[in-house]
Amino acid sequence: GPQGSTSGFYWLLAMRALVGFGIGGAPISFSLFCEFVPGSSRGISLVMVQGLFWTGGALVSAGMGWILLPTLGWRWFLVASAMP
Repeated sequence: GPQGSTSGFYWLLAMRALVGFGIGGAPISFSLFCEFVPGSSRGISLVMVQGLFWTGGALVSAGMGWILLPTLGWRWFLVASAMP
């Protein structure tokens, strides 16, 4: 992401604020997903989305940090974590 190319602390702070602003909309997408899933399968669908994607993403991010931070540093970790 753009955080990996920052040249100083204040640019990094500004870029992280933009990312935080974008992540603030994540619960809205979850609520919209709830509206469009049929009631009969809503429970399992929400558990799968929450358990698979959120938890899986947290585990992948922790693993990337464990591997990339000691070898390449925080800038490359931010770039790698921004990739889909």
